Amino acid sequence: MHIMAQRNIYQLVTTISLFVNLFGCTYRANLLQEQPTLAPTAITHWKIDGKISGFTKNSGWRSSIIWIQEGHNFTVKLLPTLTSRKILLRQTAKEALFETTEEKLTGKILDKLLYNKIGWYIPFKSMQYWLKGLPDPNSKYKITSGNNANKKIIQDNWEIEYKSFVSSSKYKLPKKIFISNKTYNLRLIINNWNFTPPPLQSKKISNNY
Repeated sequence: MHIMAQRNIYQLVTTISLFVNLFGCTYRANLLQEQPTLAPTAITHWKIDGKISGFTKNSGWRSSIIWIQEGHNFTVKLLPTLTSRKILLRQTAKEALFETTEEKLTGKILDKLLYNKIGWYIPFKSMQYWLKGLPDPNSKYKITSGNNANKKIIQDNWEIEYKSFVSSSKYKLPKKIFISNKTYNLRLIINNWNFTPPPLQSKKISNNY
């Protein structure tokens, strides 16, 4: 009788231990899933593809978008675009480029170049930060609603609302973004994020050993 009681107690303790271990593993797994991911401030070379649309009181358009960021330089491809033509846009430290199959224009600032040609103002300079869920560090801003969905950045008379995010690697990145001011409204849905390492800087090799 005494031996039977000991066996029952042993089985009970073993069952409780297994339950505690299982619960502990599940709890730790949930904690890992719920831990906030890192802010993507360190991402300098990336590519997105998705959909973009814009509208005002009098006009509207829709387009596929590919954005390729290489440090401070970026290239944007709109297919088709507000004028039903494929447009290639590029901004570097030296110049801005607007190019279609019919024409090629250059200037200093891409935002102004596009506006002068088509009549639509898109804040590309700041969007390279907004797309990552970050404010443009070159001007004042206000952030509301924390780091979750429905986060909002207010900057340079623009409101940037983040409707949904997606976790990619160790980063939490926007998926659906609304950008608007008193005149323009932009809607972006990002289908894919891709990261590329920055190019290696070439080093001169000395012949002196």
